[in-house]
Amino acid sequence: MEYCCEAQPPNSPDMNILDLGMFSSMQSLQHQEHPNNIDELVSAVDKAFIGTKKKTINKTFLSLQQCMKVSLTLFGDNNYTPPHMGNDHLMTEGTLPDSIRCEP
Repeated sequence: MEYCCEAQPPNSPDMNILDLGMFSSMQSLQHQEHPNNIDELVSAVDKAFIGTKKKTINKTFLSLQQCMKVSLTLFGDNNYTPPHMGNDHLMTEGTLPDSIRCEP
């Protein structure tokens, strides 16, 4: 069986939960600290990890699920714009889902 490299997005930032939002969320918390050495930096990153809100993690995983869903509909292609579902608006309304349904 021959595989097309375009249908294999293993290093796509759209398929990496850290690139989708965890790094930026943690970085914004970590930048509130002012470390002067490596030990303080590690401590600041640990605090940022612990301080990341569950809502943020949920929204990031929903984004990952949306990207996976779009990639599946395109038969594994990674040539698409990451979808936006208005997480903050849905959260305000209380209708933010826990997961995204993917039809067979």
